[in-house]
Amino acid sequence: RKYAKHRERILATAKAYYYAFPDRRKNAQIKSQFGIDLVNYHKMLADQAGVCAICKSSDPKRKGTAYFAIDHDHVTGKIRGLLCNGCNAGLGLFSDDEARLVAAVEYLRKHKD
Repeated sequence: RKYAKHRERILATAKAYYYAFPDRRKNAQIKSQFGIDLVNYHKMLADQAGVCAICKSSDPKRKGTAYFAIDHDHVTGKIRGLLCNGCNAGLGLFSDDEARLVAAVEYLRKHKD
């Protein structure tokens, strides 16, 4: 009942907090999803020289964010590295299947030019 009466004010406050503290939000999200915090994320990024672990781009290539994707093994949950959105999506679309990725490289080489 209290929520219904003050709904607009509560939502406005929540929205303001959401935009005022993006690092807190990101920290909570990666802590929940991957078990690491932003300190570890930034250490990983520094260890990768601030670039995608695959294509070496310094641009995360995700609209509206400055964060790289945290790539992980979907079976073990082990974090492998930080990737730009394009590389992360590519691995995901190939289901992390090494044989399919090698076949894709061979296909590209065969049809080059």
